[in-house]
Amino acid sequence: MALGIILLKWENEVGTSLIAQFPERYRVTEKLLMSIYSTHRLSTNDPSFATTTQPNMRVLSFFSGLDINNCVGAPNYIVALLLRKDENPNDFRDILKSAAGEILSNLDANISHTKKTLEKTFDKMRKASKKKKK
Repeated sequence: MALGIILLKWENEVGTSLIAQFPERYRVTEKLLMSIYSTHRLSTNDPSFATTTQPNMRVLSFFSGLDINNCVGAPNYIVALLLRKDENPNDFRDILKSAAGEILSNLDANISHTKKTLEKTFDKMRKASKKKKK
């Protein structure tokens, strides 16, 4: 089963910031946030997907892009799915694509809207995990 979903942002003054996550109980470290962000920034400034393997999970993420004129929603945001190591990130790509579009297009909405979207996306991830097990 999928572990969680997070929304993070890069801010020049503080570095990576966790904006929202679901479920709330999952501990997200600064090291994980930095690792996800660095993966994207080292490869391109454009909107992009990336997959990384961490010591205890796999991460599928979408970077909104760096340039205000070539970004999805707003620049310097990442929506990331946290997966078990035995899960295939490609199985969740369509889910992430849909969720990232909705989340990044509604960043001006209140945070409760973002959290509801994260929860809804997490439910889709769980259903996809269960289908793969059958």
